[in-house]
Amino acid sequence: LLSSAIVLGLETLRPYTFQIVPVATWVLLIPLVTFFSTIAGFYVWKSASISWSYPLYLQYGDGSSPYAQTVITDLVARQRYDVSLSLVVPANDANIALGNFMTSLTLATTSNHTIAAARRPGNVMPPRKSWLFSTSVTRILTIPLMESFIPGTSAVSAFVEVGRHDRWAPLNGGLEKEITVQEASLHGVVHQHGIRGLISRFPSAAGIVAGLIFFITCTTVIGTCVIPVLLT
Repeated sequence: LLSSAIVLGLETLRPYTFQIVPVATWVLLIPLVTFFSTIAGFYVWKSASISWSYPLYLQYGDGSSPYAQTVITDLVARQRYDVSLSLVVPANDANIALGNFMTSLTLATTSNHTIAAARRPGNVMPPRKSWLFSTSVTRILTIPLMESFIPGTSAVSAFVEVGRHDRWAPLNGGLEKEITVQEASLHGVVHQHGIRGLISRFPSAAGIVAGLIFFITCTTVIGTCVIPVLLT
């Protein structure tokens, strides 16, 4: 009885086979298209690298200005970055009296081939006195070092040096001084430029739009193949 019902059902649907098969195929492909659309959106969101930050541990007493070295990874090779150094320094008389000092940054490949280098000045200004709030004992210095830097590789080695090469000795009767730093970190922010800059500025929206575009494109292609068959 069951087999007879199945045969009867197939015989009934046979005239509509050419319409049912394309529709069933299209329905079965929708979950697959949705899955790949989600992956496409996630990939765009993930690749929209916004910023990075690496702590630096300055080395003192090695016969040179305080320095630190680190390896920056997970870079987008053709992405433009604005690179800066952040310093947390005590707002004491020694740092303020030091005056201008230099910050140098050298970026190189992991095989020690120099990609870019920059030197920028900085100084520690005395804190502003306020009758309402207590005076901060530290100052946060942000020193821009590079603009629109393109690494060309996914990992670079960064060498940072902070201070004066003369250590202020000629201006202080031969006594040497070094800047005192509590914390240091190297930052990179995606430079807002072109399509990549727009994506990096709105990564979530860019991921959603990319997923929707992929979904609409795939469903349109499938529809152009299915609809003519249904109309015949």
